[in-house]
Amino acid sequence: ERVPKASFSTIDFALLEARDAAELKHLLRACQTHGFFYLNFDNSKSTKAMVDEKTRVQNFMKEYFAQATEVKMKDHLGIKTKGYIPYGTFTGLKKGDWRTVKHLMLSRWDFVSGADSVAPAVRAESQLFKSYLDRCNYVVSVMLGALSDVLEVPASKRFDRGHDTSKPCDTTLAMLSYLLDIGETLQEHTDIGSMTVLFSHEFGLQVLAP
Repeated sequence: ERVPKASFSTIDFALLEARDAAELKHLLRACQTHGFFYLNFDNSKSTKAMVDEKTRVQNFMKEYFAQATEVKMKDHLGIKTKGYIPYGTFTGLKKGDWRTVKHLMLSRWDFVSGADSVAPAVRAESQLFKSYLDRCNYVVSVMLGALSDVLEVPASKRFDRGHDTSKPCDTTLAMLSYLLDIGETLQEHTDIGSMTVLFSHEFGLQVLAP
């Protein structure tokens, strides 16, 4: 079955930083329709290094997931939101097929607080992951602040106030690796949390059009 390509808006992140009124409304419309949109970081000095860091994180992922299963399982904590999560944890679209996706999950709070749940391979690249997590968090904070502005949310209830990085939080970096030979993988779902920043070089994500 041929699936049509989704048509998403592209949001200029630098204009969000500048609180450009037209771009704030553009962001709000994108959230009210598909709920997905592209972010253009080209004009933002604050996120200039993000593309390079994203590539370095992806290279880390390739090396990590290429390790033998018994090596990766040393990072398996039996928790779906932390550490290594092997194939078979989540069911797929096809009945009885559990070969869906394997993850390496990194809790931001565990990382900054030095918790034992952080995989040693991640800890060995702590400078890269600290910078990358900080930039991702900045992106989310800017967007939540922009939405608070355009919706005229009262100061005490602003969305970005609920994303306080000085307190324990559920913010997670999910590094995913899919099998190449099985087609559809995860069931339809809605991500938990206030916002998801997704980097992917491949088609595959399907959305429900309004």
